Amino acid sequence: MTVQVRGRASVSLFLLLLVAYVALSIRAAAATPLTYDEIYTAYLSQFDSPNQLWGWLRSGTDLNPPLNYLLTHLAFHSFGVSPLTTRLPAVAAYGGAVLLMFVYLRLRHRSEAAGWFGGLALLACNLPYYAVIARAYAMMVCCGAAALLLWYLAHTAASARRPVGGPRPGSGRSWRQVSTPIITACSS
Repeated sequence: MTVQVRGRASVSLFLLLLVAYVALSIRAAAATPLTYDEIYTAYLSQFDSPNQLWGWLRSGTDLNPPLNYLLTHLAFHSFGVSPLTTRLPAVAAYGGAVLLMFVYLRLRHRSEAAGWFGGLALLACNLPYYAVIARAYAMMVCCGAAALLLWYLAHTAASARRPVGGPRPGSGRSWRQVSTPIITACSS
């Protein structure tokens, strides 16, 4: 006898797994001292103004995009400065990437199993290592998963509006409108 979990129960079970993963990641992030590269993240995230951060990044102090520093600055402002709060944006970003991949594959293949596979594949590979490192790696994975999901949503919306003999699906303005904020945030 097999037990089938579908619909809301499947999503709820996946979210429970994701919460457990995030809790374990937070525990690991709090227990580990900062590495050399993470000290740069902690230092640069304590800027006085965005102009000061931008000046540091333009001078070559660090080569990562500014989004990670802005989110870490927000975490510092909200919870104080500690190794955990330095890594909190990375933990949240990787959890977001897992959730976005679950949603994308579930919608794309219209299958609960495909969604589970996508989410679990991100948890089973070597990428979760980056979820507890205060660098921009997890943020880039999350932005990539968001771009993939938004591309799919724009593509399916364009396909639904396409007249017979009209332009190809996804060739309209919707992809550019959806992707520009994500690409800008990831590569600024």
